[in-house]
Amino acid sequence: MKPYRFSPIQSKEELLKAIEYVHFACHKLSKQTFGEYLPVAGDIAIFCHYEDEFDRLVNMRNELADVSDSWNQKYYHLFKPIVVPAKDGVPAATYTHLYIRRADPNRAEVGDADFVMSPAKYKPLKQSLLDGTKMQGLQVFDRPGLDLIQLYDPDVDVLSYVGTHTMEDSMNKPRIIIVNDQDEVIGHKERGTIQQEDIYRVSGLWVTNSKGDILLAQRQLGKRHDPGKWGPAVAGTVDEGETYDSNIIKEAEEEVGLADIKPVKSKKRRYSGEHNYFSQWYTLVVDKPAEAFTIQEEEVQQVKWFSRDELAKELRDNPDNYLKGLNWSFEEL
Repeated sequence: MKPYRFSPIQSKEELLKAIEYVHFACHKLSKQTFGEYLPVAGDIAIFCHYEDEFDRLVNMRNELADVSDSWNQKYYHLFKPIVVPAKDGVPAATYTHLYIRRADPNRAEVGDADFVMSPAKYKPLKQSLLDGTKMQGLQVFDRPGLDLIQLYDPDVDVLSYVGTHTMEDSMNKPRIIIVNDQDEVIGHKERGTIQQEDIYRVSGLWVTNSKGDILLAQRQLGKRHDPGKWGPAVAGTVDEGETYDSNIIKEAEEEVGLADIKPVKSKKRRYSGEHNYFSQWYTLVVDKPAEAFTIQEEEVQQVKWFSRDELAKELRDNPDNYLKGLNWSFEEL
């Protein structure tokens, strides 16, 4: 691999040449890995290798893109999309967002571009990698808040990433409400940008039946955080424009198919540690077998009824199978 192939980039013409190179090299990775050219997500990045180069390219980016319109304060929306025409069998592509990356001594590549894969193909591929299957040139991208698979080749001086969303999809995602220690709204942040010190809001629903059994949901095995662990039947992070009440009603229908419900508001707790949030709890009595619930397969692996004694024993004997804090909430139920 030839390091610093284009650096230091001095002009817009050289920047556009680097972008074109990244486009074709990333498509080469896609072809050799999957046997096909995947559609692009719409974002492309150029890696700097000198500090003065970064300052220079940021100035160029600010002329090409709207500095007030970005995703994650990295990918900036271009005033005019960059269109790379088809060539030698590689399809044409349109890039709407540009990222200029700071100099990093561990990154000799020219840049990266993202591709999109259907969830039906992506999920089993990712799960296979998480299960330990070795696939040449593929690895799960271990970055909190991002659900991507990385494509790489030591002989190719670009990186590439595959996910299930286009940049337009990401830009349209709602932001998370950020609050202070009194649970007062102080701002909003995009998913994937939450820092440990940020406090956000979560709603949770305990579903029980007339016998006192408790319905738990197992997180989807392909989830980045706590895959396969058991937790409350319904839980969700409160987004901009939502309240605790509206969020739990939405999540109940989406995750387990409970529509037109009237949950009873219970206690609100503050959780601190790796994640910091307020959780407003609700309760609801439902009498139907576990298999009668319509689960959201992207989020939920399965649901199951537990008796109180069974769950108490499980939390004592197998705590690692359950979400942290579940025992506190269960004791208050």
